[in-house]
Amino acid sequence: PVPISFNHWLEHGFSPSQQLAESIGKILNRPVEDLLKLDGDAIPICRKGKNVTDGTLLLIDAITKTGNRLRQCADSLGEKHPKAIYGLAFAKG
Repeated sequence: PVPISFNHWLEHGFSPSQQLAESIGKILNRPVEDLLKLDGDAIPICRKGKNVTDGTLLLIDAITKTGNRLRQCADSLGEKHPKAIYGLAFAKG
């Protein structure tokens, strides 16, 4: 899932992206991992110790405006050399 800021988490009480990712993971029978965290409230960075080399990743975001956050997440994960990265947003705001 695309990470959200702590302020957004407080506002919602949960992570919409995390909830969607877990539901999709169950449907597709695939694991869901928190590979990203926010550097402050700004740029997503890959968590240390996470290995995605040669894997195929699906980034889940609840809502996107420009796709910039998905792009930032893909750039961060791309440094770990996955085979492919796909992005999916459920709403455009």
